[in-house]
Amino acid sequence: MIHDRQFETKTKTMRIAISTNSLSADTSVALQRAAALGATWVEINLQSAEFYSADSDEHNARFYRELRPQLEALNLAVWSVTTTPLLDVQQTPLQTRKETLLNVARAAGALGAAVVVTESSNLFSNAAAMEPYFAGETAPPVIDGYDDVWVQITNRRMKLALRNGEFSVQRMAKITRDLAIHCALDLHYAGSDAPIDVWADVLGERLVVAYSTENDTAGHVAELADVAGCLVLHGARDDSAETWRVRLEQTTKAYG
Repeated sequence: MIHDRQFETKTKTMRIAISTNSLSADTSVALQRAAALGATWVEINLQSAEFYSADSDEHNARFYRELRPQLEALNLAVWSVTTTPLLDVQQTPLQTRKETLLNVARAAGALGAAVVVTESSNLFSNAAAMEPYFAGETAPPVIDGYDDVWVQITNRRMKLALRNGEFSVQRMAKITRDLAIHCALDLHYAGSDAPIDVWADVLGERLVVAYSTENDTAGHVAELADVAGCLVLHGARDDSAETWRVRLEQTTKAYG
């Protein structure tokens, strides 16, 4: 069964997904656990050990093509896919960052995802160049080939979203507007900058993913219910199945 992944029309319900990395570093195992818990949606967190071929640094496209039948058999749909982490940002060539993002887009497309979530280190070429950009003195310091990445993602009918991380709500608004991208909102970081309802008001429908841990208050989530496309639940891999099941059921009942 293929689920509707469109989110252009504003709705008062959010999709509720589970992060695969919270269940297992083995994505296939994580999908089996998610289905057993009664999940409908997942966010697939790309793992370096699976993303690259065993005998080279080449992208292992076949792995993700072969996951698609498993997703369909388990009646799971992928809302978002996250980029693989850059272990050493300073030593990662800009061309490598571009190729990584392009390969992430290909993996996400193979999985039928709606959103590709990236970190600032994958997207921007130089952290020191961000301040002049925010001051309005320079263009966005994106990696070379950013336009190619954006086109590839858009052509696959997906959205590119940046995690807010250390960025304030006003800076995220500028980035998403200037680059024509979306926001993946980490509630922990967001709440330390501004009330969550401010994030919801400022970013509106550009807020396509929100991340929740067990420590996030219900009020935070409620303030996003009319805006965010999907709430992704994060937790510990050693959490019991019952703990996950209760949390998923309660969250879905309240907001799904």
